Amino acid sequence: MKFGKKPIGIIPEFPVHIPTIYPKMKQNLSFKIDYFAYVAKDFPPLFIELKTDMSSRRDKQNWYLQKAQEAGLTKLLQGLKQIYKATKSKAKYDFLLTQLEKFGLIKIQQKGDFKILPELPQPKILYIQPTNPEEEEYVISFSELSKIIAKYSDVLSKRFVESLNNWVLNPVS
Repeated sequence: MKFGKKPIGIIPEFPVHIPTIYPKMKQNLSFKIDYFAYVAKDFPPLFIELKTDMSSRRDKQNWYLQKAQEAGLTKLLQGLKQIYKATKSKAKYDFLLTQLEKFGLIKIQQKGDFKILPELPQPKILYIQPTNPEEEEYVISFSELSKIIAKYSDVLSKRFVESLNNWVLNPVS
């Protein structure tokens, strides 16, 4: 990986309780971060957003992500308790909680109830997108991602590398 460490686990569509990051919002709504990657206790967890074209980075989404980052994992996990209470998809969230427990972020007390463990590192926002014109540290371009994945010899990885390289040569506008 770009940062020299392989994630312990990756969770797709990580939920963020909107009132947790925007207290004026009274409705029990959430938005999803594309991926949550947990690397290690001494490394910031990553909120990963995958963008297939450069124009899809929007101010409102950037604002939500920034607010989620500023809130920190402890508050976001407290918000997850609210989402769990409201959801009808209990099995989906039970699996999410199990993953978070495996990462050492929470301790499940009983179904749907968990203790948030102390000293959680501040998350970072990472974008995966076609290019990195500003050479930002927390952006991985498709060509850079292609080089990372090219280290693997399985058929899927080879095909994915081919697609990423084609995307770089023929960007969507």
